[in-house]
Amino acid sequence: MLRVGICSYPTVGGSGAVAGRLAAALAGRGHYVAFVGRGWPSSVPQPAGVKVHEVSAPGYALFGEGPYTVALASRLA
Repeated sequence: MLRVGICSYPTVGGSGAVAGRLAAALAGRGHYVAFVGRGWPSSVPQPAGVKVHEVSAPGYALFGEGPYTVALASRLA
């Protein structure tokens, strides 16, 4: 059994869906998967064996959203 970490920015479709399907396939083979991102992509059913570590960036008035990459790096550390 492998311990796998997948870092994603899940949205509807796109890279989040690909990362979610990859995580689901790995979990289906019995591997432990840590999924790090804004949350599990809604287009992919979340299987058992996948632990989601949610990242939230604080609001930032100028851009409307906080610095996601900084919040992500902090969560990974």
